[in-house]
Amino acid sequence: MKKREVGMDLVRSVAVIFVISVHYFLNNGFYSKNMTSSSMFLAGCARWLFFTSVPLFLLITGYLRGEDRPTKKYYCGIVKILTSWLIISVISIYFWNYFDHMENSFIGWVAHVLDYKSANYSWYVEMYVGLFLILPYMNLAFHSIETRKGHNLMVGSICGMIFLPSVINGWIVGGVTLNIIPNYWTSLYPFGFYLIGCYIRKYRPKIPAWYCLGMALLLCLFKGTLTYITAEGKWFGDGLGGGYSDLFVAATSVFIFLGLYRFGEKGNVGKVPARILRFVSTLTLETYLISWVFDRFFYGEFKKYMVPGTYLEYYIKVCIPIMVLSVLAAYPISWVSGKIAKLFKRIVHVN
Repeated sequence: MKKREVGMDLVRSVAVIFVISVHYFLNNGFYSKNMTSSSMFLAGCARWLFFTSVPLFLLITGYLRGEDRPTKKYYCGIVKILTSWLIISVISIYFWNYFDHMENSFIGWVAHVLDYKSANYSWYVEMYVGLFLILPYMNLAFHSIETRKGHNLMVGSICGMIFLPSVINGWIVGGVTLNIIPNYWTSLYPFGFYLIGCYIRKYRPKIPAWYCLGMALLLCLFKGTLTYITAEGKWFGDGLGGGYSDLFVAATSVFIFLGLYRFGEKGNVGKVPARILRFVSTLTLETYLISWVFDRFFYGEFKKYMVPGTYLEYYIKVCIPIMVLSVLAAYPISWVSGKIAKLFKRIVHVN
């Protein structure tokens, strides 16, 4: 059996903490407040740090699934993911119906589920299903190249088309917006991050963790400063670039990944921390999806008290309980979906 990498458990745990943290800004009114104070500046920097959550999950996918091939066993792997999503969708419908009094017919709720809207954060599942179906063929293409130079050219070409438009395009000269390279491919950021993860797995770059994490923080500071300046005292905006196809977001995400993925490779991690990281990391999808239920309660109760000067205080009061409760709620969901997935494999005769 292949040895479990503690570093991957750490990256996954950080990613799920970040995703709950970036939802803090989504739910606390941050995006409708003027960028006119030091508190808003620091919050903007933190927002860009936490925004790397989804790219980190995609980098992890590339790192861990870079060897997968299109086999019957592989495709059965989607069953647990879809089962967890369906369970959480049903739970979410209960809250929509009985707590928010959202009336809908049975077929209406079915349509809501199939449109990936019942579980409030399930857009990620919608994206991941497509990536899951395509990635074995991406792996075949990646491994058909035999040299590092060829891999550099492949990853550089694809990621260049996805991430470079955020800094090269959009400049206004003489009242005209200039786009130097095509913007069309920026929505393919999941494939860009996936390929970077594959590349890291194959070549395992060994850059000091302190350097990588320091660079990540500097990039967040730079992006936060740029955002603050370009807001001109108004609401938060992306400034230069923006979204998951932002070059600065991509670079920050890669630096965080490189700073954490080799954690524990020398065997210097205690058994208890390793077990905690493993427990949290195996529940990240369910934690991510179910966190909306707790978001609804905590932000409904505390949002009126959240102003820029109290962001740190309420981050501790709100996000930490949401993280803990989401992980605890995720465990039985993951256990049930795991049992269903195993039963499905037996039915279709997959070992």
